Amino acid sequence: MTGPENTLHNALEPMLSRGSSATWAQLGKAALQHLGRDVPQNDVEVCRAMTADKSIGDVITAGVNSAIYAGFASEPDSTISWTVEMSAADFKESELFLLASGSRLERIPRGGTAPQTGFDFAGLTYRVGRFGAKFTLDAQDMVDGQHVGAVMFAVEQLGRAARRVRSDLVFSLILQNPVLPYDDTAMFHADHSNLGSAVLGSAGLSTGMAALGNATLSDDHGYPIHVNNGGALLVVPPDSAVASKALLHTLALGGSQDIALAVESRIGGAGLADPTDGTLRVGLSTNWLLAATRPSVPAVVVCALDGNFLPDVSRFSLEGDGRYGVGWAVKLDLAVVAASHDAVYWSSGTG
Repeated sequence: MTGPENTLHNALEPMLSRGSSATWAQLGKAALQHLGRDVPQNDVEVCRAMTADKSIGDVITAGVNSAIYAGFASEPDSTISWTVEMSAADFKESELFLLASGSRLERIPRGGTAPQTGFDFAGLTYRVGRFGAKFTLDAQDMVDGQHVGAVMFAVEQLGRAARRVRSDLVFSLILQNPVLPYDDTAMFHADHSNLGSAVLGSAGLSTGMAALGNATLSDDHGYPIHVNNGGALLVVPPDSAVASKALLHTLALGGSQDIALAVESRIGGAGLADPTDGTLRVGLSTNWLLAATRPSVPAVVVCALDGNFLPDVSRFSLEGDGRYGVGWAVKLDLAVVAASHDAVYWSSGTG
């Protein structure tokens, strides 16, 4: 914003905060006066003039955007450290290629040439989905004295809701335990050596860490290629939070060997609504997940349209049938893909 619009923004900024007690009519009067416009005598006409003015609308939208992004940034996300982000080109069914088997450099005989090698790739299909919500502020809300601060608080919650979409998608996928196309086996399975039932403790963690660390790719001869998945994040429901902190304190190894902790209610017994289809996926209060934070091949890939992982915010007007007002829509275009079993270990914790 430049010129008059910038000075208007500076003048209205204190009124466009979640702590503001100003009404929308008071905001409209202040804005119209600042711009040197005629100020109507009654609140109804003030609000109508405010919503019809593009300069005022742009400043209000800038305040709404700030509140939405503040909410988005403040919502915790326990998936960031162990998932990988990729860009998607469109909404069509797409294929993601990840390394299924690897290769190694072999000794070249004196005077010889490098031996031929190759890579096998796993093709994983996905489709980006659009997730969104909108918030409207109509004439009745404005004229009846709705506080600006209350609306800013509401749109901040909209930003927090947008941030939760990614975590909801990832943990819905984890709880679903999808079949991986490269071996037609569930992500967590005894054949993958990444599924157990041990109660959370030093023995169970040792098994999980061994599963992550011993994961290998295969070369052309079927021999193992050691990838040494690095880092570890322990994800537990709130029921196990205190015990987990105590356990990790006793197991503190120092430096990069330490296991980080994330307390995540989504894997517990309350249930999680899958954003893709509304299916309720329910875990257990004893579940725990161990994930490599520096994996050779990621367990989960999160794809966003054009690589944009931030919410897109747009403004729209309420018009017709004597109505007036303004609204804001928030959308995210995301998909999650189960890519590999090697970088995660799951236990029901039931013993």
